[in-house]
Parts: sequence; C-alpha cells; structure tokens
Amino acid sequence: MTSEIEKSIEILSERYKGRLRISNCYDYDKNGEKIPFLEFAGACCPICGRSHYCMINATGSRVICTKVPNDDKKRLNGWVYEINGEKPISFNSNLAVKQRPKTNPQASAKRSDLLYRIVLSMRPLTDKHRQDLLHRGLSQAVIDSYAGHPGFGSYFTDKTYGKNHHPHDMQLGFAPSKDGKLAFKSRWDFILKKLGLSTELWKGVPGFYLKECRYKNRTIDVTGEAPYFGNNAEGMLVPYYNEFNQIVGFQIRVDHISTQVKVLRYPNKKYYVNIDANGDTNEYAVRVTGPGYYDEDGTIIAQGEFKDGEEINVNFCQGLQRLTFEIKKGGKYFWVSSANQKEGASWSTPVQVAYHRNIAKRKATDQVLIDYIKNPKSVWLTEGGLKAIVAADNLSKNFSSEELDKYGRDVIAVAGVSSYRKFFDKLEALNVRSVTTAYDMDYKENPQVKANYDSLIAELRKRNYHIIRAEWSKEKGLDDALVKKSSFKFIEVN
Repeated sequence: MTSEIEKSIEILSERYKGRLRISNCYDYDKNGEKIPFLEFAGACCPICGRSHYCMINATGSRVICTKVPNDDKKRLNGWVYEINGEKPISFNSNLAVKQRPKTNPQASAKRSDLLYRIVLSMRPLTDKHRQDLLHRGLSQAVIDSYAGHPGFGSYFTDKTYGKNHHPHDMQLGFAPSKDGKLAFKSRWDFILKKLGLSTELWKGVPGFYLKECRYKNRTIDVTGEAPYFGNNAEGMLVPYYNEFNQIVGFQIRVDHISTQVKVLRYPNKKYYVNIDANGDTNEYAVRVTGPGYYDEDGTIIAQGEFKDGEEINVNFCQGLQRLTFEIKKGGKYFWVSSANQKEGASWSTPVQVAYHRNIAKRKATDQVLIDYIKNPKSVWLTEGGLKAIVAADNLSKNFSSEELDKYGRDVIAVAGVSSYRKFFDKLEALNVRSVTTAYDMDYKENPQVKANYDSLIAELRKRNYHIIRAEWSKEKGLDDALVKKSSFKFIEVN
C-alpha cells in the first residue's frame, strides 16, 4: 500500500503542478479501507487554484476545498468535490498559475549546506538559546561545532530588529544604483560577491526567496525586490543533516508558542470581550467591557489555565451572560521553507541523521565518514530533529561499547511520527542491518502515535530488518531518558 501511495503522490504532484504531503486525515474507499488525504503544499487545488489549505485523497478521486463552497455539508473544514464522479471538475490551470508564484527546483545538498553554513555564521546563538541546549543535556562541543560549523543558530525577524536591536538580523537595505536612483540591496548579494560566489546561488535553497520591499518617507518612495532568508517565526535554528553531515533543512524551535482562540458562544453584542491566551504558560484571562464593566483596559471576569482544545465556559453579569470558547496551541517547531514564495524553493521534508561525536565532526569529503557510511550498522529510530542530536550525544554515557554495537551509536529521526516512511531510504543509504525503535513513551496512550508506531514495525519486518524496541521509565522522550539516565528495557520484536 505504501508504494501505491508514493506512486499516487508522484502522479498527482505532476498533475497539479507541485508538492503534496501526507496528512493525518483519512478518506475511505467503497470497501471501507483507509485512504490518506494529501495536503496541497505547493501543488494547486483543482477547485480554487490555491497552493495550500485544501486536500485530495491519495486516489485522486475526492478533493476537500476550504475556499469554494457547494451544496454539501462541510467536512474537515471544507467542501467535498468528487473528481471522478458524476460532475468531474476540470483543472483550472490559468487560475493556478495566477495563484502560484514561480519556484525553483530544490538545490543540491552541497549547495544547500554551503548557504546554510553562512546562515549559521550570520545568526549566532543567543545566551538564552545556548542555556536551553545545555539544560537539555547537549555538550558545549556539539553546540559550538558540528561538521566544521556552528551547531545551532538563533533567528529573528526584522520586526524584532526594530524593537530589540539585533544587528545580525538585518538582511535588507537601500543605496544609490548606477543610474542614481535608490535601489534595494540584500546582504546576501554582498556576502556572495565577497566570497566570490554567484549572486544567484541562493535559488533553490529552501528558506530563500525574492522578497518584495518598499521604503517610504516624506521625500522617498522606492520599491524593489531582493534575496531574503527566513519566515515570521522567531526562535532557535535547528539544522537537519543528511548522511554526509550536510545541512539539508532547518526547523525553528519557536520562542513563544502561538495560540488561536475560537469563540463558540458570544454574549450580548453590547459587551466587548477580549481573551488573552499565553501558549508558553497555558494561562488565559478574559476581559469584558460594557454595562457594569468600566475599567479602561477591560475588567477581568475569568482567568486560569487551559488545556489545548478544551471548551471553557464563563458566566458573568450575575449569570445573565455566557461566553464559551476554546484555545488551541500552535506547534513548537516550524520548517524554514519558501515553497510558496516568489523565486522560492520546492521542498521535501528531510530526515535527521545524528551521528555519535567522532563521526559528527567529519566533513562530507572525509574518508572516515565515507567508509563509516558503507559499514553495516545498528541505529536508533525516533522522532524530532533536536531530540536526535541530543540523544546521539548522550548514548555513550549510558551504554557500554558492546551495547552500542548492538543497539546503535547513531540516531535517525523524522519530524513527526506519521512520516515514518521516510526512514527507509536513509536506512538503505547507511547500510543499516538492525534498528532500535525509540518513540516517546506516551505512544501507549496516544492512538495516533501507536498506529504509526505499529505501521513502522510492520514495514521494518517486511524489509527484513532486525528490530529491537527500547522502553524506559519516567521520562517521555529518548533524549530526556538518556540525559537523566533512566533504566532501559530492550525487547526483541522479530
């Protein structure tokens, strides 16, 4: 089934002109078998032409469009369209071209690694992020040097630059051009020229795109465009490495988790309600302005802690008014991508290859690394790129050399449990013979995680890998378990 889905993704990606990715939602065929829905992530919805938000099932027979309504009831926050049904929908290529900016094919790992190393040199770790990594149990050596460059960085937007004066963040400026007019200049043009590299080297590297700019004051109004890196999320840059220790992608571990408040029942219109929610502390406060509530900033009528997605009811004005709402938290990690930006890069979610320290320090051309890749080996499998780096740095502190030979010295990680299919190409590339699976210990209580874990084990069996399942006490993730030296239990699955 997996190979059929992969083939279908390839066909549908070509048909709809871009990338699709597997979601956590399912459709069902006439026999009741599950069919995953694919999210448009660069490819264009055949109904509305947008390159995001909508979904299509893996057979290509049903689309859920979140923009164009029809007579059907909403499902998964969109409207269902049967592509091969009685009313087939033709692909509106003109609309899609209008909606979708031009992107570039993804650059080689060698070119991405070069640009990403420059990014890390431009964006050094803040003291706070450094302390966070040390607290997580990562060694100073890995933080400061990984395959010949800084191991991590810190990313801030230009908005932060204006408030808190982070001089390393400014990417854009303007200066007179040859014709005497003002033109926008990018730090990337300057750096690439300084290094003797092509000023178009950034094209195709995920995270880079052509940013449209405007500067205006009383006497000047100039617009232009220039190379730019990054997005709106602020936080710590976590590199993802391939088997040659080349950086092939970045995640940002955000400094502040976003929240989305959805009001399910609003009180009488004469009352104005404001709900503050803090995603870092899980605290909320409800302020109301209206008859009987005259504080300048609103009167706090309720406050407390919230659970993600849980309904909260608040009664006020002697119980005559009622407010019902829910708060949902955003993610802790975001990919640095430019798949939907002008001159951005197409994008394939990478897999983290985190080697033990002696191999992690090697560059791509190092013969020791090249030979190590070819040697048969055991590895650990988990989810979470940062978790894998911390775990790989701590394995030798928990197990003997003989145990490391058996269970693995290195850690491979996917970004999320549903992406387990991405393990297999890396296992083959690294000549892996035995795997130690190490998903978070809450998999037993989380049906979605357990289902993906079971699917991973089943697929590993089909491919004849020797499988060992690792379990531990107390801590949730592999990294914390190793740092805090939990007791491990190993179960032979085959």
